[in-house]
Amino acid sequence: ADRSARATLIDRIERAALADDARGVVLDFENLPPDAHDAYRRFLGEARRRLAARGLLLTIAAPVGDEAWDLARYAPLVDRLFLMAYDEHWPEGEPGPIASQPWFARVVGDAVKAVGADKATIAIGNYGYDWGAGVAEPITVAQAWERAAAAGVLPRFDPVTGNSHIVYRKDGVVHQLWLLDAL
Repeated sequence: ADRSARATLIDRIERAALADDARGVVLDFENLPPDAHDAYRRFLGEARRRLAARGLLLTIAAPVGDEAWDLARYAPLVDRLFLMAYDEHWPEGEPGPIASQPWFARVVGDAVKAVGADKATIAIGNYGYDWGAGVAEPITVAQAWERAAAAGVLPRFDPVTGNSHIVYRKDGVVHQLWLLDAL
């Protein structure tokens, strides 16, 4: 939100991109509070003008399905958006699929409509969340398979959600593990 801080950050980004002979930059600012979006868009507008003058692209990663991210307002400020089409369920929430097919189709369709197909790149996940007691633990697909093997269970593909699911017990705690994989 601070003009001087924005200018300093843009200077650093520009220098780093030029030093690396990059074609552009991807900014991935996540977990922004709702009241920070106006300042972030102001920053992006200033950054794009500066980077475009140097022939550099400005792209961002943005979550889909999050009302705080008004993707239609972000689209004119950047060259492309990497639409993060995952985290329908997240570690602090209830156990469930990371990106069920119905949810994925709806939020991706809405996001592409908002930003335009020419600016949209869909980012998909390849990881799992293991809900035991409390907050889920983010894990790799390999770790999910290892946990299933150690518990003597097989991952099951859920045809309704299109995601894989594992239920197992460890130290008396029932775990629900959902993952995005190629199963």
